[in-house]
Amino acid sequence: MIHKYPMPCRILLLTAMTVFLGCNKKDTSLPRNIPAGDGYMPQTKGLKLTYTITSGDESGGSSVTRITDVYDSSGYTVAKGTSIVTGTEISAPFYMVHNKEKTIQTVAPLPVYYQTLDQLAAQFDVFTHEEHPYAMTIPHSNQRNAVVFPENIYTKWHSEQLDEEASLITDNTTTVTPGQIDSLGKVTIALGTFDCIRVHYISKGHFHSVATDATGQQVVDYETDLDRKEWFAPGIGFVKGSETNLKTGGVTITELTKIDHP
Repeated sequence: MIHKYPMPCRILLLTAMTVFLGCNKKDTSLPRNIPAGDGYMPQTKGLKLTYTITSGDESGGSSVTRITDVYDSSGYTVAKGTSIVTGTEISAPFYMVHNKEKTIQTVAPLPVYYQTLDQLAAQFDVFTHEEHPYAMTIPHSNQRNAVVFPENIYTKWHSEQLDEEASLITDNTTTVTPGQIDSLGKVTIALGTFDCIRVHYISKGHFHSVATDATGQQVVDYETDLDRKEWFAPGIGFVKGSETNLKTGGVTITELTKIDHP
């Protein structure tokens, strides 16, 4: 008989890096001004940014990004930090850099993604995976319609469970379309109104499995298309994200909800 394995469809949601940063706040209700600098990233060591899912799937979930160091190196300003997601501090640090012309940040799976892969690998006789982190480069001029990252096969994995009387073979791929700045202007959230750029792209997931036993063959094949819009501002970075499931119409909104100064 075929063993029953949970379909890891949620794995697609674990691959997004949620520490993008950047917007210039005009509302003076914040306790202190944030230096905008030149880059779409934090400029202050010790700054803490809280992000909350304000509507949609997993509404109420939050994460905290803490900037642990900011320094100059080889003509760039570098910001390093860590993130706390659902109470667990991510061990792998992230970093972002900027100069006068551009801001660069690496988009990579969170450590929890690799923990999920370890759990999946323990269930199968054969398990292989590939990850392809990519750089998002935000220009500081000529921004409208600029492509900030190319199309990329972000993650993929393959698994096989081979018994004497049955087999289960699965493949999963996540691809992102080119990210493009499609809008320049103000965005309003609970904290106030920010001048932002907006990056738009689609994350496409494809899951395929074939289960075979004495009774025949069963094929499961489905796709997930997530239309993502992300707003960034100078001096802070990511302030709002909108994710629309093009298959179901469901919308999930994530917003910057708190800023703690050092």
